[in-house]
Amino acid sequence: MSSNGNTVGTGEGDESHDDDAMMVPAAVEAEQKDGMDYDADDSNSMETSYGGTAGTMAVGNATSLDDDGFHPGWPTPLNSSGHDSGWGSGGEGKREPAELRRHSLGSAARDSEFGLTVDDRNQLVGNRLAAKIYTNAQQVVAGLKNALRRSEVQLEEQTNTLASVLQQQTSNANSWQQKETGEGTEFENLYHAQLKHNDALTLEMVKLRSQLDEAKRTASNAVAAVGGTPLDTNMGEEDDNAMTDGQESGEGKGGISDIAGLLQDMTRKMQINSAGCEIEAKTVLDFLEKLKEQKLDQQQAIARQLNMISSDMARLEQQIAQLQEKKKLEQMAEEAAFPSAFSLPAGAAASGPNRIPDERPPPVDGRVLGKRVREDEHKEANKRKTKIMSYIDELQDAYFDESTKSSNRLQAFSRHLSTFTKYTYIKTIRTFGYAAHETQVTGTSSLVSSIKLDMNEEFFAVGGLVREIQLFPYNANEIDAATSIITEELAPVQVMKTDHNIASTAWSHHSRGQLAAADYAGVVTLWDCHSSTLLTTFRGHEKEKRVWGVDYSSTMPGMLASASEDCCVKLWDVAQQRSTVTIPSNAAICSVKFHPMEHKVAFGTSASKVFLYDLRKTEDPVAIFHGHQKPVCGVDFLNGEEMVSQAVDSSLKLWKVANPREAIRTFHGHHNAKRFTGLTARNEFIMCGSEDNAVVVYNKMINTPFLRDSFNTGATFGACDDESFASSVCFNKHANVILAGNSKGIIKIMKLE
Repeated sequence: MSSNGNTVGTGEGDESHDDDAMMVPAAVEAEQKDGMDYDADDSNSMETSYGGTAGTMAVGNATSLDDDGFHPGWPTPLNSSGHDSGWGSGGEGKREPAELRRHSLGSAARDSEFGLTVDDRNQLVGNRLAAKIYTNAQQVVAGLKNALRRSEVQLEEQTNTLASVLQQQTSNANSWQQKETGEGTEFENLYHAQLKHNDALTLEMVKLRSQLDEAKRTASNAVAAVGGTPLDTNMGEEDDNAMTDGQESGEGKGGISDIAGLLQDMTRKMQINSAGCEIEAKTVLDFLEKLKEQKLDQQQAIARQLNMISSDMARLEQQIAQLQEKKKLEQMAEEAAFPSAFSLPAGAAASGPNRIPDERPPPVDGRVLGKRVREDEHKEANKRKTKIMSYIDELQDAYFDESTKSSNRLQAFSRHLSTFTKYTYIKTIRTFGYAAHETQVTGTSSLVSSIKLDMNEEFFAVGGLVREIQLFPYNANEIDAATSIITEELAPVQVMKTDHNIASTAWSHHSRGQLAAADYAGVVTLWDCHSSTLLTTFRGHEKEKRVWGVDYSSTMPGMLASASEDCCVKLWDVAQQRSTVTIPSNAAICSVKFHPMEHKVAFGTSASKVFLYDLRKTEDPVAIFHGHQKPVCGVDFLNGEEMVSQAVDSSLKLWKVANPREAIRTFHGHHNAKRFTGLTARNEFIMCGSEDNAVVVYNKMINTPFLRDSFNTGATFGACDDESFASSVCFNKHANVILAGNSKGIIKIMKLE
């Protein structure tokens, strides 16, 4: 196909489409979840205080309690004997919430309330829920102890009152006489009332002691159940409030049921957490098993690759040794043929009658020459090493890919690598312009849609929107010898006037000087470039439907193919001057290219597909290549086995002709969203234009560009702007010289260095 740079769009007519020329026919938020931040020090900051007889927990200052965990205003509880009940300092049942707070829920002694050792309580540090249960349990127990203490005080007071009544009765000498006369019933009633009250207080104290023991057991079980479990970060305000709400300051009856209910909730949560942990563990185990399997496969693959590398290194070391030995023998043979000027035969005179005629070339200082050679070799080696290190990942992929092929895989990769590292930049040799010569049509674009070298590389033809095909001389020797930009103007040697804008051109592979051209009016013309003569005109495509591509067959002399917006590919027999075959499609056809070795033709469509047909049987395609996301605007063959396709999705794809299911490689790095920018493939290189007004060169092994040159650099013929784009490209047969044109009519001749 002729690589052109038209805009991707559809339309009819010719002159009316200059503005949209070269357009290819078109066919999360991440949620953030607030987690519960909890520091282990939170458990140490939880301070409880009690006001009056209330059992309500509050966060406050530890100084609100004394070392025994009681409010400083509380009296020390006494037992019925009037002695310390053991709840104060030094008592056997001493409480230690203050020490618990000051020492991170731990103390040197065993907790007498719940039977916890210092290690047990230290484990509660950082467990917010366990700390809350422990503190709340202390609150409930403190409330019960307070109620019990008050009951004992009341019982003590009632006992003392009863004793005082009895003492007064005994001291009254007339008491028995009053009793006998009926007046003593007042004292009896008072005595029995006090005794009954004492019994009630004693019973209440028994109940309180029972509740206290139950509270201790329940709290101990809760702390033991929760203390070793991980912090439940999903606990909300309801769990926190359940710890404190409903606590009674009197006898603590509500606190026991609250702790028991909390223990049940915690047990249920523990069961749920346990099931969740099991699922989580199984999930992680499955992941690790898959990961291990994958790594073992990778280990085996790496082992195979290492064996392959070692084998290739041994072969290359042997090859280098053989080459060095051969070089040494050649040097010895050369020295034997041309002895040194300073090694004359013994007794031979350098002058006089016995002088030996010197027919040898002038002596050369081998040391100086050898040093220069070594320096050049060193520079070349460093340049190649730098190139390799810049693309080490891509090159290793290409190496192992080549390693899966035929027995000569190492030689093939060596050839590819040598070609890849040979060039490091693109050097501009010449810049000139493409414009109408006799009359300049007002408003006509100078866009270069096609630039092609003839089969002998003596001339190159340029076609575009100035309605002229211009023939320029190609001087390979001049280009090879150029060390700087050639400023001499390059003028065309032949100019062929056309009636319509040219979209594509193609040189004949068999008839010297014969050029085919496709235009915007649906016509294909055939020219003799040596005489600037129009040989024939092929009409068969729908009128005013642009013919985007044209190509000559290299295997079938005189066979021509054209691709049009009318959804047809037509084959033309130049000798018969008529169409012999029409291949229909369901979409506009943007490009066409003959297979270089077989009777096949490939074409790309606006439906994002490439079709390959055998010309001996055109009813059905041989293969359909899927993979592009937008219209395919270019097709070319790299060799007989590999094909390249270009689409306006800013990608190129390399295919195995025999395997249309998946592309070998996809190339990205140029910009191509809506226009024809040109495509050519030769040897190891693939080149295309870019809509950022640059020429981009790929190597078949690397999916990113390794060379690039912009028309914006040093442009002298026509000003480039943001709308300028490279519209056509061409390689010479050695793929070391580039011919390229852009949408402003600028043509550059460049060389790979």
